Amino acid sequence: MLLLLAFGTCQAQSPYFSQFEAVPLLVNPALAATASDITFQACHRQQRFGSVRYQTTYFSSVLPLYQQGQEAIQAGGLGLSAGNDQAGTFGEVRTAEAHLTGAYLLAFDEYRVSTLAFGLQAGFVQTRVDFGTLHWPSQMTYKGF
Repeated sequence: MLLLLAFGTCQAQSPYFSQFEAVPLLVNPALAATASDITFQACHRQQRFGSVRYQTTYFSSVLPLYQQGQEAIQAGGLGLSAGNDQAGTFGEVRTAEAHLTGAYLLAFDEYRVSTLAFGLQAGFVQTRVDFGTLHWPSQMTYKGF
């Protein structure tokens, strides 16, 4: 087996939140209908680019809903998710969010092999910027800011 190592500059993904596999309700609210058990998921990511840091925390939970009958059949799910994001040298840009998700699972056959999930998500997102710590062109002098 041959192992080749190369050294040089690597370009990676942007510092924005990109761990979609860890937070499925953020990608698609209909995924709340596919969880067969109660689920809890948490994701934390911290990055630093020079003096600029990015910190993201996300939490989600899904409660599956079943139809009662001779046999319990999954009909959908309810989800709750919350997130917090900070960016900048001193956390100048902060975003807080909370979402409530509802999803329905539609079956096309009696064995539920072919299904289609619908999801609806409503939430609140607040982004704050601390303008006191930002630098503006009018503050620039020959010696810096």
